[in-house]
Amino acid sequence: MLNKLGLIKILPWAAFPLTGLLLVLYPLLPQKQLIILPSQETYGELYTGAQDQNKPEAIWLNRPETWQCTTHVSSYYQFCGINLLWQDPAFNSGRDLSGYTNLNLEMSYQGSAEQLKLFFRNADPAYTKEGDGNSAQFNFTMIRKEHILNNSISIELSELTVADWWMNQYNHPRKYAKPSFKHIAAIGIDFSGNNFDNTAHKITLKEISLTGPYISKPNYYLSILTIWMLSVFCILSLRLFEEQKKRNLLAVKNKSLKQQSAEYKTQSHYDLLTKQLNRRGFEYQLNQNPLTSDISYFIILIDLDHFKKLNDTFGHSAGDTVLQEVAVALKQGLRQNDLFARWGGEEFIVLIKADNLENAVQLAEKLRNIIAAIKLTAIEGMPITTSLGIAKWGEDEEFESAFNRADKNLYLAKAEGRNRVCY
Repeated sequence: MLNKLGLIKILPWAAFPLTGLLLVLYPLLPQKQLIILPSQETYGELYTGAQDQNKPEAIWLNRPETWQCTTHVSSYYQFCGINLLWQDPAFNSGRDLSGYTNLNLEMSYQGSAEQLKLFFRNADPAYTKEGDGNSAQFNFTMIRKEHILNNSISIELSELTVADWWMNQYNHPRKYAKPSFKHIAAIGIDFSGNNFDNTAHKITLKEISLTGPYISKPNYYLSILTIWMLSVFCILSLRLFEEQKKRNLLAVKNKSLKQQSAEYKTQSHYDLLTKQLNRRGFEYQLNQNPLTSDISYFIILIDLDHFKKLNDTFGHSAGDTVLQEVAVALKQGLRQNDLFARWGGEEFIVLIKADNLENAVQLAEKLRNIIAAIKLTAIEGMPITTSLGIAKWGEDEEFESAFNRADKNLYLAKAEGRNRVCY
């Protein structure tokens, strides 16, 4: 029979391979599935519209799978599509689909439209107004016709974005700019445009389904971590109980924990994305190296122009790449003693020593040109420009005061057309 200390020695050797096995098994776990169509849980409603009176005509050919829209010769905008709604009145305020990750679509399309729109309407009570169907959050993605030639396509729900018109029409705060699937009241497919002729568009929806893990990856990993933590707690409890006299060992462990804590503190001073100092690290360096009276200091604030447009156009992954490349370019363009950090979002800060304002402006212009010279395939065709604000930081002045002046000059650079230095 194993004693307690023997069990303590064996458990880690068994836990590591078991943990590795659990991590490998996650993609192989069965997926839950919700059939949207054909299903007794949903029904379809056709809709059409146009900017003039000559809107398309929509008819069912084989309800609820196949319908036909006939567009007309017109220079005005036309649209035609289907809304899939829930039969159960309990879902009038929407159904929680946030546990699903993919929408699987089997369909065929015959017509002249180059792409179709797939959308989810999220009727969160926080912003949905009774009697106003458009007030439900509009999450969508476009499907090009050639992508459905094989009649089957799987779409990750993370591909969907919130429509700009919905944000603008209802003047929503930015917290609603991220898609939500907790109150889905309708799922739909349509096409639109203003270059159609007298053409029949035939759409057949063979199957629409949602799939996702029974347990999300974060929760799955959290469960493994919790088991690990409980196991560690039990092992430590047994060890302390059995080896309470070995105080020297405990002292070594305490020293190790302090070293680890110091490492974590150091890591907290650096931005994970750009590997440069973050705001906390910047402020720490300021406290460690106070200003001296015989040197002039200048704060340079740097903000990427049109960064939201870049993210919306090319995706957040491309935006992250831009931030990383800009950080590298700025670091290479600065001197060794210049203090540089990512201040937050797409904004960077530099504290420099310079003989006068003219020298500080020259360095800022150098940095602006360095960034403008960056060429990335991830955002091909879109230039990277920056707006910069400069302020002198006096010896007897609070940092916040000088920072605010630099920030005002940065906004002045934005207001005057961007891609410039203001001081």
